[in-house]
Amino acid sequence: MDDEELPAWRPPVPVVLPVRLDPLGRAGPTRSAARGRRWRRTCHGWYVPSWVDPTVPEQRVAEAVPHLSLGGVVTGWGALRMRGAHFLDGRAHDHSTLWPVTLAQGWHAAPRPPGAGVRQHQLRVGDCSVVGGVPVHAAVPALVDEMRLAPDLAHAVVCADAARAARLVTGLEMSETLAAGAGWLGIDQARRAWELSRDGVRSPPESRLRLVGREVDLTDLLVNVPVFSLDGRLLGYPDLLDAVAGLALEYDGAGHRSVARQRSDNLREEQLRAHAIEVLRVTSLDLARPLALGRRVLDVRARCAFLAPHARAWTLRPPPGWRPPPGR
Repeated sequence: MDDEELPAWRPPVPVVLPVRLDPLGRAGPTRSAARGRRWRRTCHGWYVPSWVDPTVPEQRVAEAVPHLSLGGVVTGWGALRMRGAHFLDGRAHDHSTLWPVTLAQGWHAAPRPPGAGVRQHQLRVGDCSVVGGVPVHAAVPALVDEMRLAPDLAHAVVCADAARAARLVTGLEMSETLAAGAGWLGIDQARRAWELSRDGVRSPPESRLRLVGREVDLTDLLVNVPVFSLDGRLLGYPDLLDAVAGLALEYDGAGHRSVARQRSDNLREEQLRAHAIEVLRVTSLDLARPLALGRRVLDVRARCAFLAPHARAWTLRPPPGWRPPPGR
């Protein structure tokens, strides 16, 4: 687990919307000013001040706005990010590949912009709103769009987990929308992704790690549940817990590299092992090799205690009066 995993929901950072050229230099740069170093062109005829960081996820979304046709909105991960889904930063798991910003267009669509995926789509009344100056799809249809147009199932599940963690969607809303989507492109993938999604996920790598577990038939992994000793002490919150075997799967991201964090991880791992819970630590390099990681998970699982519930030195039942800390 990472410090960077929190929060699952966060208000979008302010964005700077692109502006057109203005001969008077009031609403936008003059043509000569636009050629200078104080302005950056986002696309043909549109500019933002050069100090604006184009790598900020919300800003990437904002810079796609000029490509919207009348009545069009940002959908997919971009809309979810603008609505507070902090886990969705528009980057793939390799942290370098950028996801396209998808636009739900009216029938008179603007040309396809570089770096943005555009599709034809009719919007229902009430399906959109403006957040931070950006017209965005409602959370449920935006998530459905991202899941069904995702390049693979893992991407779709990551987005579903992120939307659930940010509490942007409900099961009832999603079930109704997915049920009504017969014939939609990619609807089967979207439905499967929603089935595989879970509450309580605290980072995208946790989602991918859970899917690796499913590939080796670990279908009942518990997500970020508190584990206690029999005398009521909190032992930790394993990212994923195989309660049958007594196996904790922990993802170690960049936040685990400090000496203080390593010490904390080691102490927690010692506590879990002392209570017969085996711990397997996973990094981004492991997730990049899912087949090898799956074999490693099974090898470690074979060494686990597989204790019956009455024989365990740990429990998932909290002691009387226990309350989870803020953010849990």
